[in-house]
Amino acid sequence: MDLNPLFEFVQVAMGNRSSLPAYMDGADWQSLFDGCQRQAIAGIGFAALERLRGLGMECPEPLRMQWWSVACQLKEQNRELNRQCAELSRQYGHDGLSVCMLSGQGNLPNYPEKLQMRRVPEGMEVWCVPSYGGMDIAVQTGKEGVGTPVMSPSEVMAVLRSFGLARFVAAVMYALLAAFAMPASYVLCEPNEVDGRRWLSSLSTSSDSVWPLRGGWLRR
Repeated sequence: MDLNPLFEFVQVAMGNRSSLPAYMDGADWQSLFDGCQRQAIAGIGFAALERLRGLGMECPEPLRMQWWSVACQLKEQNRELNRQCAELSRQYGHDGLSVCMLSGQGNLPNYPEKLQMRRVPEGMEVWCVPSYGGMDIAVQTGKEGVGTPVMSPSEVMAVLRSFGLARFVAAVMYALLAAFAMPASYVLCEPNEVDGRRWLSSLSTSSDSVWPLRGGWLRR
């Protein structure tokens, strides 16, 4: 299927594609930058820019410096939020609470190491419980073991199905495989090509500031 050039650009950033396809040799860098800004992945996009520069595909210098500035700002924002997360954890620990960071910075270990400090930082969401009565929470802080599954794909799908999300997930699986070259080992269920194509089409044509995750077909 024909892909939005932004998807292929993101594949490069993630290391799932070595270069842009030949037809993008004269890439519209401004459009790629604007697309990354709209989708809040400008820092991720800069990683693609760095990879492509090593292959001789040069972005115009003024735009490259603007892009670099955005990536640097995101790096500093992530550093500061990480510091705040650590400080909050220490404070809660002093009060006898076990703490686990959810979403936002809690997702950082799920990003490739080179992209972790280039994601758009979000607010902190904290799960904490008293550290007594056998209720301690083990929080993974090192690199070893990060990303180790605690549920099998079938168990994950059972939970998602209970929320009525099975069809949506099947569409997302197709989109991730087709648009982002996701390794097949991460597939949770049989991809739904029909719905997946429809969803990808909505992403490609949307002029909204975020991807439209709630098409009418998702509510049926």
